Amino acid sequence: YVAVIGGEGDYVVVYDDNSRDIDEVWGVRLRANGIPNGRPYTLVKNGYNASDPTTSGSILAWVDDRSGSTDIWAVRLNRNGLPDGDEYSIATAVDEETNPAFGSGQLVWNVCDPATGMDIRGAQVYDNGRTRGRSQGILVPAADQSWPATGDGGLVIFSDNRSGEFDLYGIRLANGRTRGREFPILQEIVP
Repeated sequence: YVAVIGGEGDYVVVYDDNSRDIDEVWGVRLRANGIPNGRPYTLVKNGYNASDPTTSGSILAWVDDRSGSTDIWAVRLNRNGLPDGDEYSIATAVDEETNPAFGSGQLVWNVCDPATGMDIRGAQVYDNGRTRGRSQGILVPAADQSWPATGDGGLVIFSDNRSGEFDLYGIRLANGRTRGREFPILQEIVP
């Protein structure tokens, strides 16, 4: 994931790395012209498997297994793209949470529910790392909604297999809550 940081229009790129036989989250700062500004550095090195990072530029979120299941954790970033403060949980439940994605001041992720399969949850997350209330279930039909991605304007795109094929659907969010119903974007056409 890539996000703008600082006041100069620089970027921070976050990624997971397993070169030391444990998943860690790394980052590299890029100048506005795309040239690296320094060497890659470790953002999350806590002894747990940390993977699937995403960032808003002021917050880094990732998945790790410190509680025995996969949960979403976060830490604030300073204007240089470095951790600023303690790590904290955003989503810890009995179910597995995966695939976090930031966009438009909100974080969306998957949760695996034994009754309904893969569902999407979300929360509004402020730059100071606080969330607005509890996370909200965004979609819970009896089908898998996977790999949510969100961007400007509160649009969330996700993969859905309610037809038996994996199709692309979308839904709009405002303040971490759904606005209207989901709608098909691209459905597989079977001859």
